Amino acid sequence: MMLVVLTAVLAISPPVATLLPGTYANEEQVNAAPAVAWTAARITAAGADFSFEHVDAFGTGIGTTEAWQLTQTPETVTIRSGRCRRDFALVPAGLTFINQSRACAGRTGPTSFIDRGLVLTAADGTVLDLQRARAFTCAATVGGWSNDALLLHDAGGRVVIGNAATPRMVLRLRPNAFPMGTDEARLILQIDGDRAARPLAAAFADPAATRIGIDLPLVTARCALAG
Repeated sequence: MMLVVLTAVLAISPPVATLLPGTYANEEQVNAAPAVAWTAARITAAGADFSFEHVDAFGTGIGTTEAWQLTQTPETVTIRSGRCRRDFALVPAGLTFINQSRACAGRTGPTSFIDRGLVLTAADGTVLDLQRARAFTCAATVGGWSNDALLLHDAGGRVVIGNAATPRMVLRLRPNAFPMGTDEARLILQIDGDRAARPLAAAFADPAATRIGIDLPLVTARCALAG
């Protein structure tokens, strides 16, 4: 009977190889609690192992990239980074934290992985709730400048559009509540200027939308879910 139960659990646990990779950001947490620092991370598959790095809103790496070596049993996953070892239990939703070695003390690290995102616990104990971002490919035109291969994610990702001959603008894709004051969630594509306190333009769509765009005389931007 124990074998039957264990097999059932493993059958619905997300494969670690597909659960971990991705870009994550706590855009929604910051919207609800602005005092929490905006944080994003990227996990990349590297053969049988993974790399972990903090990134800014433009996707540029911040600080040192950690190499993660994974060891898996039918019930647990261990992530090693240098002398730091963190153990996780395999559960139907993903991975939940069990314990860590002393070498992990004082380091920001993951405490859970689920399909919708991951939780990081900072060195000071702050819990950071990072949502898994969806990748979008965007095309934008500003004056005589255009680019149809811009990469953006929907958890607060940003990309600069335009050049020295055009106004400098930033294209941003993020989740948020509808600005008219309701609690209805929306996906927002917005264009920010260098000095504008408010977005220059914004478009709103259902949070699960796969396409969104802005069409103005000076600037156009259209984004579609990648893949």
